[in-house]
Amino acid sequence: MEFEKEDRIRKRKDKKLSKQFEGVINDVKIKFLNFRFKTHSTPEETIDVIEIISKIKFQELNKEDVLIRLKKEDLTVEINGDWKYGWSGPGEHCVAYSAKKEN
Repeated sequence: MEFEKEDRIRKRKDKKLSKQFEGVINDVKIKFLNFRFKTHSTPEETIDVIEIISKIKFQELNKEDVLIRLKKEDLTVEINGDWKYGWSGPGEHCVAYSAKKEN
C-alpha cells in the first residue's frame, strides 16, 4: 500500500519534470517551464527583462554579466544580462534578468 502511494507520487513528479525544457545560465544547467519578455518599470528606470519560470527552485546563480541560452522546442534564445529580481511561490519559481543584448 505504501509502495503504491510512493509510486504514484514519483510518477506525478516525473510527469511535471518531463514538461520542462533545458537551458544554461553561465554554464550552469537549469530546467524551466517557460520564459517571457517583459518591460519592468521602477521610479528610476524602465528596462526589458526576461523572466524564466520553473517548477524547480534555481540554485545560486550569477548576478552580473551572465550569458543565458534557452532552448524551447525549435526556438533558441541567447541573451546577455544582469540579475534583476526573483520570486517564489508554491511549486513555481522565477528569476528575471535584464536583457542587455539579444543574439
